[in-house]
Amino acid sequence: GHADNSVRVISSDGAKTLETAHAHCAPVTCLGLSPDSKYLVTGSRDTTILLWRIHTALASHSNVISEPSTGTGTQPSSSSNSSSHLIEKNRRLRIEGPIQVLQGHQSEVRSCCVSSDLGIVVSCSDTSDVL
Repeated sequence: GHADNSVRVISSDGAKTLETAHAHCAPVTCLGLSPDSKYLVTGSRDTTILLWRIHTALASHSNVISEPSTGTGTQPSSSSNSSSHLIEKNRRLRIEGPIQVLQGHQSEVRSCCVSSDLGIVVSCSDTSDVL
């Protein structure tokens, strides 16, 4: 629902915008993330559904997992290192796309979801259309 019609990834504490993507012609009204976190789908007042690909830095993820077990410091420093790696991982998040523009609704999209396992996107609008 941002005034600039963007999709934003915000840090978990809400203090920082990590990524911004623009493509809709009206405010975003709903979104859904695939269970594997590889795809994001957004619906809008402009009646379109956009499919986005999510990229994350896997190298940071492996550092977070290995850091506590290989660290030689005390417990607090290991947890501090893990936190800094998690923050770094979040900063490397990228939204690619839209990779697909889906049309067919006659009114504002109210709900949407995506499943990468099934290869489908489902959405519904104010007029009870389900696509």
